[in-house]
Amino acid sequence: MADFEFLYPLWFLALLPMAYLLRKRKKQAIVSSLIAPHLLQQLQQGRQTQRSFARKLLAICWLLAVIALAGPSWEKNSIPGFQLAGARVLVMDMSHSMYTSDVQPNRLSQAKFKALDLLPGWVDGSTGLVAYSRDGYLISPLTEDSKTLAALIPALSPDIMPFQGVTLQRGLKRQLL
Repeated sequence: MADFEFLYPLWFLALLPMAYLLRKRKKQAIVSSLIAPHLLQQLQQGRQTQRSFARKLLAICWLLAVIALAGPSWEKNSIPGFQLAGARVLVMDMSHSMYTSDVQPNRLSQAKFKALDLLPGWVDGSTGLVAYSRDGYLISPLTEDSKTLAALIPALSPDIMPFQGVTLQRGLKRQLL
């Protein structure tokens, strides 16, 4: 029981409106002055039990809902996040200049071969993939699964880019977002 905690304790502020509704309301002086007290008591007796039951039922449901939303927990699990210490992003140029054949077979094929050669060596940490032409595009967010990246890299081509151009800064900017 020592490890019991609420993950979202601010939800208990939602009990304030219910406390306001449940407080005892004073009888209005105007109504009591117009109707005889013994008749007023008879008129309100049936209504008060119905209202009292409805208010109690609403209060119990409200309380249970707020407790559920507050997130009771008997153990604390760490929330997974990105471990940026071993993170790297592979940024690849997808402009039409990659079709140039100054290296055989062309720059695009060489870049793909090089990326596929690098992936098995990156065992620790996570890797992301960004392709850029006129703008940067996230192909894969940071992942520890290099097989996913290895499956995506062969499909990269300048033909899939919506806009042509060469702007490395936008590719790098996309990487940092």
